Amino acid sequence: MNLDKKVIDFIRKDSKATLSSDGLIGNKIIVIYGGSPSAPVVEEGDLLESVMPLDTDKMMETLQVNNANLVQITNDLKVLTSKLAAGEGIVGAVMTDSVLADNFRSIISNLNKASMSSTKMLTDLNSFTSKINQKGNLFNELATDTEMVGELRETMQSLKNTAANSQELTQKLEGIADKFDANDNTMGMLLNDPAFALELKNTMTNADSATFNLNRGMKALEYTWPFNRGFKRQAKAEKAKQD
Repeated sequence: MNLDKKVIDFIRKDSKATLSSDGLIGNKIIVIYGGSPSAPVVEEGDLLESVMPLDTDKMMETLQVNNANLVQITNDLKVLTSKLAAGEGIVGAVMTDSVLADNFRSIISNLNKASMSSTKMLTDLNSFTSKINQKGNLFNELATDTEMVGELRETMQSLKNTAANSQELTQKLEGIADKFDANDNTMGMLLNDPAFALELKNTMTNADSATFNLNRGMKALEYTWPFNRGFKRQAKAEKAKQD
């Protein structure tokens, strides 16, 4: 190419050249750009690196395709918004049905409350676990002291044995109580048979009366002649032992 001498000093050996146009639909021109100030100035016979220019025809074809796609998208949006406005589909029903919208809001509110409760529970759980890890805490001792755990197990086993013994004792007491309610044993007859109780009472009364009469007879024997001397001798002997 021929260059004007006054612009040669601005074109360097590492400059680049490409084809362009004068405006959007103007004449084709050669554009030279780039080049570093430290590079030497071009000379007669030098070659410049060329860059593939933009193809405006292809750009216009791409724009036409994009325009067609945009028209299709616009049509689809129009159909979609029409269905939403008519209340068709789940989204349309939510947007147009006030009851369904209220239910949806209630569900969202409950989910928020559940999320807050879960967050609080996690916070409390973290606090609890941090306290467990603190030495001197009862839970920490239970979790780390093997001796205490063994004693606790022995205590629980003793409580289980005591409960078993108490249950066995209760069953035996129930058996005894059942026997008290029956008439086939002495204690049951005393508690439940009025005739036997009256007979036993009369027997005890008669025995008491017989004992009383026996005592009176023994005292009377002291004054009877054959026994009088014997009682006196017995009294003397007992007095001698005491002395």
